[in-house]
Amino acid sequence: MIEQLALLPDAADPPTGPLADPHPAASGTYSAYLEWLVTEDGIRAFIWVETMALEQLAAGAARISPRTLVARARDRFKIGINDHYTPWIADDLVTRQPALLELVERRKRKKAKV
Repeated sequence: MIEQLALLPDAADPPTGPLADPHPAASGTYSAYLEWLVTEDGIRAFIWVETMALEQLAAGAARISPRTLVARARDRFKIGINDHYTPWIADDLVTRQPALLELVERRKRKKAKV
């Protein structure tokens, strides 16, 4: 068995540099969120998330998870949505739709918007 492994061709050298492009640190900031929100992807995703949240409200949901809605929007539209944007999306949802205030999951954050 070991002799057979020796006959396998050598694997190619690994690529140099990181395996994936990391997000720049600035991409998780509130200002980056605001920039994303006015893009075609941002508008389409936010409107869809808002619509789904309102549908859940109408259906009598006990709670609404912005993280789940963002993940579904990401899959539906095949777009990148930074996970750091989820709390701000939740804040904007309840600002635009006060009826969602008691249902949308939101957590206290330690850092101020930057």
